[in-house]
Amino acid sequence: MDELPTARPISLRDHWPILPIIVVATLLRLWQINESLWLDELHSAWVVSGGIGEIVERAQIGNQSPLYFYLPWATTSLFGMSEWALRLPSLMAGVGLVVLAYGVAVEFTRSRVAAMACAALAALDHNFLFYSTEARPYACVQLVAAIQLLDFWRLQAGVSVKRRVIFVASTALLFYLHYTAILLVAGEVVYLLVRGAYRKNECAYKWRAMAVDLLCVAAMTLPVALHVLDVGSRRTAWASFINDTALWLPVYWFSLGSYIAVPLIVCLLVSAFNVAITLRRDEPGKSGSVLKTMSENCANVRESDASRRSVTVTVLLACWFVTPLAIVWLLTVTDVARLYLGRYVIGAALAPILLAGICVAVCRGRKRQAIAAGIIVGYAVYSSGMIQQLRYDGRLFVDRAENWCDAVRYVSDNRTWDSPVFVRSGLLEADRLGSDSSELLRAYCASPVATIYRVDRPAGEIRPLTTRDAGTLTTKDVELVEASGSAWFIINGSKTTRERCAERVVKSFAKATPMGRQEAVVHDEKQFDQVGIFLVVLCEIDDHVTPLDDQPTSPNSIAPP
Repeated sequence: MDELPTARPISLRDHWPILPIIVVATLLRLWQINESLWLDELHSAWVVSGGIGEIVERAQIGNQSPLYFYLPWATTSLFGMSEWALRLPSLMAGVGLVVLAYGVAVEFTRSRVAAMACAALAALDHNFLFYSTEARPYACVQLVAAIQLLDFWRLQAGVSVKRRVIFVASTALLFYLHYTAILLVAGEVVYLLVRGAYRKNECAYKWRAMAVDLLCVAAMTLPVALHVLDVGSRRTAWASFINDTALWLPVYWFSLGSYIAVPLIVCLLVSAFNVAITLRRDEPGKSGSVLKTMSENCANVRESDASRRSVTVTVLLACWFVTPLAIVWLLTVTDVARLYLGRYVIGAALAPILLAGICVAVCRGRKRQAIAAGIIVGYAVYSSGMIQQLRYDGRLFVDRAENWCDAVRYVSDNRTWDSPVFVRSGLLEADRLGSDSSELLRAYCASPVATIYRVDRPAGEIRPLTTRDAGTLTTKDVELVEASGSAWFIINGSKTTRERCAERVVKSFAKATPMGRQEAVVHDEKQFDQVGIFLVVLCEIDDHVTPLDDQPTSPNSIAPP
């Protein structure tokens, strides 16, 4: 194994090959940095647009912890409100995660080649790319989770006040960035249970010390306990988008085929090749020499420090990765809280990549490690679909399918001066509009067209619609449209959703004025990815009787006597 020297301090000169990977990671994350924000990112834009004094209230109405939003508030205050400024904290965290993936892999494997493979996988991973270009807290969660994992690992070898302070601070920070990230600690607790069962005296970080540290974390999280309970009271709303509890979903969420299955196969093939080379070199003359040679190799592998380290790290990563997934799955199937979603446990996404690095490190010999790393990284890039997507439309990924930017721009360019604008944001909280008349909730539900992408209308003429049964207008809405004669509708949804909404709008006018002289006619229907728009115009109904002299006189139009 190509182990790093430990006799002298490690300098940047030892790790210069990581620099090209950092450059590539940065360029890939800048590729779609100016792409239109999608709904959750628009919530981030709305939170920071109100100023630093409103961040807490605006973040909590969207069921988010406020801490992360101070970062995009700072970047947008410095550089102005734009897509790239909002995403800048995530981009920096994403690039930092690539560097940290290399550092953690060095610590775990003592192999430069394995660490390079982990850094390359982190630079090219679909999830890491997406969250690094999203104005949400998940890239920061991944970065802090990696720091916390590395510190927890070091605590196993030696306990110090500094390391315990870092552990407590990083764990509390995880919770404040996203509440579900605290589940990673459960994986570390399970690891201590497992390790205590077979190597009880080798772990320096004892249960008593960890219990004290976790009590400190609990005390630090008390200020947001009420908000966590408030979020939990609305957990039934999550059932609308979290309803699949299949156990194999994490295979797709975290590309486990690329990071677990393929590295294991490569590792087994290289190990078989090593055994074959050893047997050929020894040229056994007895029939039992083959089995003897294989058993001696296995014994040497088990007894080596590197192999023991690999086994211990593998157990830690397995506990750290599987335990949060098991918890959110159990909470979902028991309907306690529907949390079985990849982004809610995204902090553990580094674990499969590090496991792939361990498989590379197990391949003894620098050349064999390089070949294994090349195969693993190459397959990961190919299976991600990025190359195919790049050839198709010039993008690396298409996860953000809501083009609010062009939709709002089209409405702004084609709107008459007094036409109101109705918006179906798609937010779960929008269904409370009928029972909650607070201005903050209405502003939140209208935020997609009133922050970074703006329709220049007074607040009273931007009307948010509910998510369910969108298009069913109130009497006040009908009167507002009748006063102007037309209205624009911006709908978050597919073409089918837009058409159903248009039908409900027409029915709302027919129901409001059954004997009237106006009818609603839908015009200018367009679709911008998953954001649709249409214009409703009120037309006069000419229902008076036409005089006989004005009737057509063609033979086909004359009624028989």
